Amino acid sequence: MGLDCFVRPQLMADPIMEVDTLHRACKKNFLPNYYLLLALGVLMGGYFLAEIYFAPVTLLSNSSQMLSGFAYLCVLVISLTELCTYFSWYRKAKKAAQDDIFVDTPSTKLIQQTVVIVLLFAAAFWILNLFTLSNRMLAWIAVAMLICMFAIIFAVNWIKHGLRKLKASRGLNRVLTLAVCFILPTVMMGGITYATLSGIFSNENQTVPFDDSVIPLSITDFYAVDKQKYIEQNRNNETFVLGQRVVHMFGDWNVEGFHELPDLQYTITTVKIPFIYEWCKEQMYWDMDESRDTDLPVGHRIVLQEEDPTPWGANEVYRLYHEEGWYLTRYLLCYDNRIIDIRFDWESTTDDMAIVSQKLNP
Repeated sequence: MGLDCFVRPQLMADPIMEVDTLHRACKKNFLPNYYLLLALGVLMGGYFLAEIYFAPVTLLSNSSQMLSGFAYLCVLVISLTELCTYFSWYRKAKKAAQDDIFVDTPSTKLIQQTVVIVLLFAAAFWILNLFTLSNRMLAWIAVAMLICMFAIIFAVNWIKHGLRKLKASRGLNRVLTLAVCFILPTVMMGGITYATLSGIFSNENQTVPFDDSVIPLSITDFYAVDKQKYIEQNRNNETFVLGQRVVHMFGDWNVEGFHELPDLQYTITTVKIPFIYEWCKEQMYWDMDESRDTDLPVGHRIVLQEEDPTPWGANEVYRLYHEEGWYLTRYLLCYDNRIIDIRFDWESTTDDMAIVSQKLNP
């Protein structure tokens, strides 16, 4: 709802009274609603921008978080536009009213329609991105929720206009509209939940039996293991800015002696925009390195130490080191457009390093 929805009182001849009447009406509904939207936009939009600064890798590789953050920024833009437009009009209208002139309320429909169109394109891109990543469960849930949202909007407006044509009372119109707003979402969300639990929406990114054909680097590249004793986690997030794939292979908890089986875990971060590469590398570096943590005493921290990148075929390589005097088997590998955090369950050899370079460095 914009400022232009408030029409000029037709029976008043005094512009001062007209402006005062409109202002009192706005203070009851228009202004409080947009104050709340502004607070929501500032809080959540600010959190989104803070996450971009403090945790860019996690956020910029997640299309769902990108969409929600962008939506909150749109809320902030709309609320600021409406409030600034209103107070600008009110200041001019009060001054003009002293000269017996009424200033018409301005329209912000163009800005609102533009924001809605941009959001719809962003939502469509988000759903397409989910299908591209083969995350079908989340993609179908997103499609179902969008259909539900538009169905609710259509149903509510259809009932409101239908009851008006039938000349139903305002009270009946309000009761039925509220009932539809409550019942329809409840039924639809129940249907989505049932479809999800019954397996109608398939999820291909959950913990699954071991399959080394769908991952770039496998435990079988290093050891001859029994695949039946392993399970894997394979999560893939991607946007036009960053891509991040997390893979973890470990022994099946239902197998006797599973804790003795070697495991392998790695995260591949693909940077698609070159100028943010150093920014992402720095964040991943300090996520692993504790040297700036003042709560930990010197000599008891885990820090990164630079190593020779040649065996890895990388530009830079860092390895975790405990200040008490021993190394961990976790590395940070920096390639041209990839940053890889890899953790072995054993002491890696030069042959292992060459395998990693061959498999993970495109």
